[in-house]
Amino acid sequence: MYQVSPLLPFAMCSSMMGGIDPDCTWANSKPCQKQTGMTTCKGGTIPHLHASGIVEIDNTTISGACYVKGQFSIKKSELHTTNLYGQGDIQATHISGRAEIYGNVSITGSLFEEQCHIWANKLKLSQCAMRSIHMHSDTGIAAIIDLGSSSTVAQDIIFYGAPGLVKIGQGSKIMGRVVNGAIQHAGKKGV
Repeated sequence: MYQVSPLLPFAMCSSMMGGIDPDCTWANSKPCQKQTGMTTCKGGTIPHLHASGIVEIDNTTISGACYVKGQFSIKKSELHTTNLYGQGDIQATHISGRAEIYGNVSITGSLFEEQCHIWANKLKLSQCAMRSIHMHSDTGIAAIIDLGSSSTVAQDIIFYGAPGLVKIGQGSKIMGRVVNGAIQHAGKKGV
């Protein structure tokens, strides 16, 4: 008979007679580790992720759905369908499916192949490639998209609710239209 030791966050497998079972799966061999209030995924591939609290995803492939509620940091990862509730940053990440983000986010050096829906008042992008951006603002406050240096949006940017503003940095471009919003180019004041 095997027991789970209460001394480790996941499992340290041991037999009732003492000693370690060599056939037991060790917690340290898994890409994601959970501790009270925090989930950390470093390296490896997982089929899906449902996590809350403080979530760090680094150099990890998530082949299915990724649901995060809380503060998040995603770096050098490959994700598919993504739902993020909270605020955080995404760096050097490839998202191949639809993305929904509920909260302010800063995105750097990343690729979004499908639509990106964001419910927030602020979105900051730098060196990103986005298919399209759907910015939802239900507070009546104008949403602002800071399309920083060398970013591209292949299709439309659409603002829902209050009209929004897209600030376009040097080397950035929008291949589609801005719907229900205005454009402000870097170095220019006003709209």
